[in-house]
Amino acid sequence: MLRWFVTGLTVFSALQSPLVAQSANDSLVIRVEGRAPLVLRAAELRALPRDSIRGTMKHGEGLFRGPSVKDVFKLAGIALDSIRGPKLAQYALFEASDGYRVVLGLSELSEDISARRMLIADEVDGKPLPGTAGPWQLIVAGDSHPTRWIHSLVSISVRKAP
Repeated sequence: MLRWFVTGLTVFSALQSPLVAQSANDSLVIRVEGRAPLVLRAAELRALPRDSIRGTMKHGEGLFRGPSVKDVFKLAGIALDSIRGPKLAQYALFEASDGYRVVLGLSELSEDISARRMLIADEVDGKPLPGTAGPWQLIVAGDSHPTRWIHSLVSISVRKAP
């Protein structure tokens, strides 16, 4: 009984360690209605083509780099081309670890409809995103204020409007 308790405590402690928590936080969960959630690991996201957007945050200007939202969606099997008819009522809900949420219509994400570039950044000025900003941050080029630049991004859910 004591051996089980010590083993159980060790497993519980390992699950609570910063190393385990960090590896779990490096992933991004993509949810699409009618499909099982897809967990994209940091290595998968970092293997995608890189894009960059220069932007201004409250602490100054920086060059943000990471895969485009279009490429992340393509990896997840979500088509952003030919957004017409019922697809115009679909949206993506971006959620941060602190509960902050941002909604963008799929038509806003489609390069066929919108010229606005968006990326899932993992670095700024050649360095990993600082502190609580990372490991992933949505960057929306052309916004006059970075309100939709959700940091600590943990999931994206694609849904149909009711």
